[in-house]
Amino acid sequence: MNMPRGSLLPSARSVAALAVLASVHWLACQPAIAQTASDPFIGRWTVKWDGKTKPEEADLEIAETGGYWQTYARGGENPCVGRRAPIERLREEGDKLVLVLRFSQALQGCVDSKIVLRATADGQLVGRRGTTELTVTRK
Repeated sequence: MNMPRGSLLPSARSVAALAVLASVHWLACQPAIAQTASDPFIGRWTVKWDGKTKPEEADLEIAETGGYWQTYARGGENPCVGRRAPIERLREEGDKLVLVLRFSQALQGCVDSKIVLRATADGQLVGRRGTTELTVTRK
């Protein structure tokens, strides 16, 4: 069927090209989707806990080989609080992951901290930083 020039209907060739492009895109995304499904810790998270005087909150991004921790608060006289710190995946045992928050890499003299996260059946995380309970929610 010949269509007049300027027709709004796409040609068979452009429809086929779009189908191929969509298929390639879908296939390219599958490893990332599978990796996230197989590693429940990978992703961007909001972490909340009860601070000494008020509720505290941080961003946590966990990647396959690292990530970062960024507390929202500022420390006043403590220059270590509120710094974006790289994280290290120390060890993983089943549904548990131990992370080291490398504040010492963010600023010389700051002390590193460990957190332990556990994946729950519903795909969320729960955690501890020392004796402090962490509420961890996927963004």
